[in-house]
Amino acid sequence: MRTDEWQAVSVDYEKLLPVVKKLTNLLKGDSLPRVFIRCLAKLEDRTIKDGMNKEQLSKLKAADARAFNKMKQRMRKDNKSYAKDISSYRENPVDSADEEASAANAVVESDSDDEDQAVPSTQTARAVPKAKQAARDSDMDSDDSQWDMDDSEVSSSESEDERQVGFSRWLKKAPTKDESSVKKTKKDRSQRSTPAPAAQADEDEDDGFTTVGKGGKVAKKVEVTAESLNKHLKAIRDARGRKGTDKKETVVMLDSLLGVAGNALQRCKVLMTLISAQFDESSGQSYMPVEQWKRSQSSINELLSTLEANRQLSIFETADAHDDDSDVAYAGEEATLRGSVVSFIDRLDDEFTRSLQTIDPHTPDYIERMRDSVPLYVTIARAQSYFERAGLQESLCRVVLRRIEHLYYRTDQVNSQVEAAAAALKTSGESRIVSGGDIESVVHGLCTFLYQHADPLLRMRAMLMHIFNHALHKRYY
Repeated sequence: MRTDEWQAVSVDYEKLLPVVKKLTNLLKGDSLPRVFIRCLAKLEDRTIKDGMNKEQLSKLKAADARAFNKMKQRMRKDNKSYAKDISSYRENPVDSADEEASAANAVVESDSDDEDQAVPSTQTARAVPKAKQAARDSDMDSDDSQWDMDDSEVSSSESEDERQVGFSRWLKKAPTKDESSVKKTKKDRSQRSTPAPAAQADEDEDDGFTTVGKGGKVAKKVEVTAESLNKHLKAIRDARGRKGTDKKETVVMLDSLLGVAGNALQRCKVLMTLISAQFDESSGQSYMPVEQWKRSQSSINELLSTLEANRQLSIFETADAHDDDSDVAYAGEEATLRGSVVSFIDRLDDEFTRSLQTIDPHTPDYIERMRDSVPLYVTIARAQSYFERAGLQESLCRVVLRRIEHLYYRTDQVNSQVEAAAAALKTSGESRIVSGGDIESVVHGLCTFLYQHADPLLRMRAMLMHIFNHALHKRYY
């Protein structure tokens, strides 16, 4: 080894140590390979025993000198773990050539022993295929007996083939009378064994099985009525979230159930399940597609319209579940449904914000998407009116904060157009929180309501947005 190779030796030694560690775990107490011990002994002789003085080190490159000193320290530290193996090697040193020769002789002897031991097993293995071949021959004989072929016919065909030599044996020839009769007999037997398609179809119809379509689903159309609506709605709810459930087909089925609903109570139950299914349809995507978002908004508006037209109905989280068929005879009395309208509003607003974060703002799609903020604000204002009338304080605070989030960063000129669209609705003028007037009074009324009734987190957010709106219009006093 040359004196300018210490840097490469140090790198190779660092790569070798992890391999030796894994090998030590595999050997479980056995001695390490003699090659590795011989390498450690020689490295120890070159670094510690022989070594280098200062004059020799000064002639090396700086990198090689550092590598040599590093190897010298490593040998003093690492060889303590292998001191016993190194000492035994020094007592009986073996060169690499002798070691390889002895290893080769050991391999040859082991191979010859393996061959001697493998002879009986090979003979035994040969006996097994013979037994299998005898079994196959017996099976073939039984198959030939089923066809009832005449041995004379087979022997005659073979004798004719033997009489023809050369290429004439493989040329196309007209079938003889005997061959044609044999083929006809086989064809008749096959026709008798295989039933006709029409007959097979008749047999299948008589078996009592139901014809199914793609995916194992029954092809027969199911009739849904107002009396059986709860049963089908419960089946759809139970299948929600299961593996293999088609989300698009679920939405289509709920749309059909919505057309069968016989009263406002059933309509609200189907609409709440439909809205949840529409949001589930876009799960796993970066944002909800615009068309799906608009369909969900339309369903939420339809639910709010149903609640506005039937004020005896109310939806909140702690209500009793109506899974029975008692809603079939609903005649307009007061009733409650278990659900969360504010969660639909939160999800709709969040999906709108997520789409604005994903769409490129330099494209026309972003401008088109921004135009949906006004219909969304109208939906939030309608939900606020419903929560005020139903007395749901917690949901009311959450939806009021959503309304402020759509107002505080805009100027009064823009917000006046948005409020004009919201004022076109009948229910939007019934709010006790916002009494009309300019945009400044609207924002002030919404924020003041949260200061008085919301929890500390919502109050803090409302305060920051209120301050930002004042600063936007330069109202610093």
